[in-house]
Amino acid sequence: MTWETTEPCICCGIQGGGMVGIHHEATRKAFPEHKDNPNNHFALCQRHHTMRHAIGQSAFIRKFPQYESALIAKGWKLDPFRLKWVFVNEPKDA
Repeated sequence: MTWETTEPCICCGIQGGGMVGIHHEATRKAFPEHKDNPNNHFALCQRHHTMRHAIGQSAFIRKFPQYESALIAKGWKLDPFRLKWVFVNEPKDA
């Protein structure tokens, strides 16, 4: 899996030229089992990828509601107890 993608940025629609990459919502370090899962890959341009990391998940979704739609379309749901987006099939804590 490469960092670059041919998909347009979810937020601004820019496409190509090495400007759009893959954002892993479930981080590769914390959830290595999800790093290659296409439902964990979100196309963001460099500007929006940097912004997503800088302002966090909740603020980013408030600013770009289409990102929430992308999460839902890929099988994510808002956990009402943790108030975080999680995979629907995320393993439960043992």
